[in-house]
Amino acid sequence: MGLNGYSIDVATCSGILARARDDEGIWNAIGAVDVAYDDAANSCGSAAVAAALIEVGEMLSQQGQFAAARVENAVDGVGQAVSAYIKGDMDMAESGRRSVNQVPQLDHDPAASGARSVSAVS
Repeated sequence: MGLNGYSIDVATCSGILARARDDEGIWNAIGAVDVAYDDAANSCGSAAVAAALIEVGEMLSQQGQFAAARVENAVDGVGQAVSAYIKGDMDMAESGRRSVNQVPQLDHDPAASGARSVSAVS
């Protein structure tokens, strides 16, 4: 269990991020919208309607590009967070290893601790 009940499954996150980076869905959709609006503008038979369709198509294409950029930024941000989580885990593990390997300083002064001296009885 992580901080505030959160737990990061690094392998799952990494897999999802890789799939999101490789997914061309937004770009394919933008291309399909561009083609559809171009086809509609070329076949509508009205210069005014064609101009309006082209304008709307360009606006939608731009919005799609903005959405794609936001998705890419989100994927990069989550990737950076996962990397920081991994680094934090490695730093904590290394700190733990150093602590385990340290030899404690023991200043033993029997008089200070109230210990009685033992003398040999003959």
